[in-house]
Amino acid sequence: MKRYLFNTLLFFGVAVGVITVFQMVAQAPDLELTETKAEARTLLADRQMEINVELADFSFNPNEIRLKANQPNTLILKNTGNTQHTFTVEALKIDILLKPGETKEVVVTPSKTGTFKLYCRFHPREMVGEVIVEK
Repeated sequence: MKRYLFNTLLFFGVAVGVITVFQMVAQAPDLELTETKAEARTLLADRQMEINVELADFSFNPNEIRLKANQPNTLILKNTGNTQHTFTVEALKIDILLKPGETKEVVVTPSKTGTFKLYCRFHPREMVGEVIVEK
């Protein structure tokens, strides 16, 4: 009988303790949720810019590309032309060769701001543009 009484009291004691802990957690600020919200804000702030660039025969579309300095920028380069083209920005050390119909995804993190010449090495007079890196 004593053992039954002891086990019953132990059970109710544990149950009350568990309920109390759950109530405390429910009333306290949700630290995990707060951390997740902070992480989400950081991810949004650090989110990569994604820019689609079409390399047609003898033109870039768009021919003016804006990037953010000191953060990753994703360039999705697609050669829709019938010949090889390059996406070349010497000042940023970017030189990507694309065969006809080829698509490449390139992540660049420029460290300097300014306006830089964009061109195709195979068609340097016809295929030109600008890459503008901003803060």
